[in-house]
Amino acid sequence: MIVAAPVARTRALVARREATVWVVLGSLVLASAIARIVVAQWHTGPRYFADEYIYAALSNSLAHGHLTVRGEPARFYAILQPLLAAPLWQLFPVEVAYRLVQALNAVAASLVVVPVWLLGRRLGIGRGPCFLVCAYSLVVPMLAMIPVTISDFVAYPLVIGGVAAAVRSLEEPTRKRQLVFLALAVLATLARIQYFVLVPAYLAGALALDRRTAPRRHPFVFAALLPALAGAVLAVTGYYAVGTGSFRGAMITWLPLDGFILSTIAGAMLVPGAVAAIVRPANRTQAAFSWVTTVMVVLTFVQANVPGAQEGRFKERYVFALLPLVALGFAAYVRNGRPHRWTVLLVSAAVIGAAAQLPFSAYTAFAPRYDSQGLTAAWLLQQHLGASGASAVIAVFTSLAAILAIAISLRRRLAAIALPIAILWAVAATAAASYVDAHDNYRPSDPPAWVDAAAAGASVTAIATPSSDRLALIKQLYWNRSIDRELLLDSAVPTDVYATKQVKLGADGVLAGVRGYFLFDANGTQATFAGARLVAHSGSYDLFYAPSRPRFQLLVENRTPDGWLGQVGRLRAWSDAPRPRVRFTLSLPADAPGAVRVWLGLRRFKVSPGDRIPIACASSRWPVKVIFASAQGRMTGLTAPMTTARLTDARIASGGPRVRGGTRCSAVPS
Repeated sequence: MIVAAPVARTRALVARREATVWVVLGSLVLASAIARIVVAQWHTGPRYFADEYIYAALSNSLAHGHLTVRGEPARFYAILQPLLAAPLWQLFPVEVAYRLVQALNAVAASLVVVPVWLLGRRLGIGRGPCFLVCAYSLVVPMLAMIPVTISDFVAYPLVIGGVAAAVRSLEEPTRKRQLVFLALAVLATLARIQYFVLVPAYLAGALALDRRTAPRRHPFVFAALLPALAGAVLAVTGYYAVGTGSFRGAMITWLPLDGFILSTIAGAMLVPGAVAAIVRPANRTQAAFSWVTTVMVVLTFVQANVPGAQEGRFKERYVFALLPLVALGFAAYVRNGRPHRWTVLLVSAAVIGAAAQLPFSAYTAFAPRYDSQGLTAAWLLQQHLGASGASAVIAVFTSLAAILAIAISLRRRLAAIALPIAILWAVAATAAASYVDAHDNYRPSDPPAWVDAAAAGASVTAIATPSSDRLALIKQLYWNRSIDRELLLDSAVPTDVYATKQVKLGADGVLAGVRGYFLFDANGTQATFAGARLVAHSGSYDLFYAPSRPRFQLLVENRTPDGWLGQVGRLRAWSDAPRPRVRFTLSLPADAPGAVRVWLGLRRFKVSPGDRIPIACASSRWPVKVIFASAQGRMTGLTAPMTTARLTDARIASGGPRVRGGTRCSAVPS
């Protein structure tokens, strides 16, 4: 009895402490999820294409029991997020489902504190530093993209959980622990295919720790090597196909550059200590963490640099899950008594040298359009301070942070401020990236699902047209589930890899294979139809209904909705009239900067400011075909094509003399 009482009190105390831990972790998850959901309300529409559309399309497809995108085989294997989101897209209106998927992202990402805590405690990190690392994992800048409906945030806790399970199994391998690791590795890979690297990272740790006995001690994970390699093959031959041309010499330059940029985003004071802990682990548990983390870092950076070197930009989306591991490595370094000062000194010196030589402004061009939220924050700073000013501020902070890392190796008390400073740095970057995201998003004037409403659930075919904005069409595909097919007209740019079918245009202008509802993209090509009724209109999109085969009457390619012609294009017309003839007007506003010369077939017409020139083009037979071209023009926007003159009032005319040979155009009295 006397002995049992203290034991019971000890157990009760331990239970209360454990309960307190889970209350704190639960509070962090709840606070993070709520904050992210609230911030997401300013993000009113998708912007990261084509990925967001692919995930939404896969959700709709999986809900019907198949894996396709607009009827084409998906060849896309990161299906966990689409599976989780499928009920939301199916059971709720599209705008409500969109918000619920954002909430799913917020909750999933916030759950990362659970594996971070378990891994931190396994590494021997104290409760206080472990809570700080958990908080840090919730504010890394990439989480500003939580409102974007992609899979990274479902994968985030799973990959950290996979690392935690790998470390636990490598420390004391059992069948159960290996199976838990494999389950998390499979889920992480199904969430984001690049995380198949968990298996080779585990195997590298097993071979390093157990050498010849590794296959006997870790049989289940070794047996999973072939499936993991098969997953890698699927990854590089599916949607994200990788060939020999994907690997470039620039990858050698981008690997250390990416390391520097990620170090700066991490708050550089953490990196030297983390490297020291990874290079010289204190025990078997830390050695397991070291091997798994090292192999993950190398393989993840190689994967990130395949597209990164091609596009010439930092792919933070691929590597942000490494940041909590950096913070855990730093905390383990402090727990070990801050050994290996020379390692810290060398890494800190390298960071300071890179900060002096590599201005951040060199990598922030168009940052808000891409997926690096750390660079987006730097871009916003650049808008206020200029390129040199922003680069100087970031370089000074990075250098001071590296100096702090050296000071921490000499004075233990300074270690207490490192994680709080890193958290504040991450919060500032996240706030800046979230501000840019909210500023660049706006709600469209028309209901996003206007096609679904007008078609009343019927199948709709989208017709992509030459000189039109593919991203604008992807938005229509994203919001409107009824658009289940895409056809390409002439030289139209496909929205994604699943748009491969061309519209078959008959000699009489009939759109072969098109019947029922079809959405015509009039951003860069305008048309009128026979046998089709206009059902609804939004922006530059027209929804038609054709009970049988629709037929073009007029088709003008490379022309803006308000009539401006591009530098090269084509006008075609079809009719049953006896004399093939088309009339239209070429004009320039009075305030135009100068005259424009436009070729219509073999004839050249000079259009001066204020002119309105009626033109008639006649042919010996239908269709009337007119090629227009001009070497002159003006830019109407950064992404808009060069425009020349305006073509308006196009119509099929009747009468006039017969024409032999090809099409002839001439000015006619108004």
